[in-house]
Amino acid sequence: MTAKAKYYTGGILGYARATVTVSGSASSGTLTTDADKYCGGLVGYYRNETTGSYSTCRSTSAQAGGLFGYYMGAAYHHVTACFTDNTQIDAINGFSDNTLTAEEANATMRVDNIADKKDEMNGAIAAAGWQFVENDGTITVGSETFALDRTAFPLKPVKTN
Repeated sequence: MTAKAKYYTGGILGYARATVTVSGSASSGTLTTDADKYCGGLVGYYRNETTGSYSTCRSTSAQAGGLFGYYMGAAYHHVTACFTDNTQIDAINGFSDNTLTAEEANATMRVDNIADKKDEMNGAIAAAGWQFVENDGTITVGSETFALDRTAFPLKPVKTN
């Protein structure tokens, strides 16, 4: 996927104003913003709960994060078992949180190999009825099977119930 916006570009969501939860999600592609404002592999600007998700997105925007362009957090906001394989930029570009420093976030969420984090992500999304499995190059949606790039998406979601 290639996504471009004026502000707040995200692989899943650009800007979340309402209370939403991103769970068991994956994104890949190239993201840019016209004004170099908050470009994130999962979400451009975010202040809600994110669980068991990953991004392999890349961006040349000045305010880019492997997962979040800007994360507005506090004790009531949670990021659990989320990872980016983009080691060229911080996991979170802009950061406002009084429970986790930017350095701690990057050390926790920026990894070399997404597939190594499968068990941790699956533990976080187990109750949702989905799990990540290693991508065999296909994905089934309903009764149809489609090709799924193994490099872009090292793990794919499958329904467990």
